[in-house]
Amino acid sequence: MYRSKLSAAHLLAAELDTVLGDPEVPGSPFSFRDTVLADNRLELPPGARQLLVEWGFHHLLVPQRIGGRLRDFDELFLASRTVAQRNMAAAVMFGSSFLAALPIWLWGTTAQQQRLADGLLDGASACFALSEEEHGSDLRATETTLTSFDSGWSVTGRKWPVGNAGRARFCTAFARSGKAEFSLVLIDLAGLAARAVEVDAPIRHRRRKQTGDHAQRVCRVA
Repeated sequence: MYRSKLSAAHLLAAELDTVLGDPEVPGSPFSFRDTVLADNRLELPPGARQLLVEWGFHHLLVPQRIGGRLRDFDELFLASRTVAQRNMAAAVMFGSSFLAALPIWLWGTTAQQQRLADGLLDGASACFALSEEEHGSDLRATETTLTSFDSGWSVTGRKWPVGNAGRARFCTAFARSGKAEFSLVLIDLAGLAARAVEVDAPIRHRRRKQTGDHAQRVCRVA
């Protein structure tokens, strides 16, 4: 049974590799030449993300039970490795979305899961706001706070660095919600923009932002 799944995963990766084209032939988003030129400009090759979306890579980020294609990690791992062999930045872009989505798939409510799934399947990206410039990955030293008010939640703090922050619609943020309690909160950044709430760079807040019902606590971490 395991061999059968692994074989299907390898076939999927081989299909994706064919779609990416011959890396030795310039002029395609995933050729070695175009990848290096774009990397020197600190950007993705034109058309790279669109090609992966048209193939359906983003469907591998969403579990089958809520409309996606994710059945096991073999397929996602081998597909990600196939992309990374051509362009690491493109692989990290989708990997960052999956990192942000994973807590929602594990602990989110049905409504949160469906909201995120619909967005990702529509081609949106997500980011995971975890570390802070002053504390790195020392989570117990997290200064970003999450507090409730009448109509929702308020997130106060600054997260850095945040992969995908410049393109993400969704953000999963780690914040202090009590003296010895922490929470993960799902923020729909598109919802914030629609309500004209003042926001700096996505989830890099320097002062309090009231996020209302667009921020939903996913879980508490004691």
